[in-house]
Amino acid sequence: MNLEQDPSQNQLPIDTDLSIADASETTPTALAQQLGQIHWREKGQQLLKAESWQQAIDCFQQALQFQPLDRGIWQSYCLAFDRLGRYSDVIAAYEQALKFHPKDATFWYNRGVVLRRMQRYPEAIESYSRAVELRPQLTQAWYNRGCVLAEMGQYAEAIADYDRALELHPDKLNTWY
Repeated sequence: MNLEQDPSQNQLPIDTDLSIADASETTPTALAQQLGQIHWREKGQQLLKAESWQQAIDCFQQALQFQPLDRGIWQSYCLAFDRLGRYSDVIAAYEQALKFHPKDATFWYNRGVVLRRMQRYPEAIESYSRAVELRPQLTQAWYNRGCVLAEMGQYAEAIADYDRALELHPDKLNTWY
């Protein structure tokens, strides 16, 4: 169970190719904030690639000071905590991110993954349920919710979720086992 990264949502919410006309209309403070956010985000991404998890976390915290709405920064921030096994911090970070992005199915799904690792099954089910409510085609959320329900001994509900996952993605082999 890996955290899902949604590449279509990792686009910059800002225009990094400022033309001269754009730059003249941008206040120095706004430009400084934009550059600060870009600097810390990019540095954090490089540290993620280098598997320097704590330093990446520190950079993403700085980037979020400049741009708390940036979905990609939140995802990377949570991923770095996850790689350190700091699951309580991952959950706290997702809860903060969900304040800005309450309809983000990927955040809800990933929160469910971490809660399942922590064996906080009712909360994991709640997160997976929210994910499939927001994105009904999210096969892995149906499957994972089924797994949690089975772990809790709720086999009929688990089978219903497995069936839904198979309807959506009949060629996904792990759903059959």
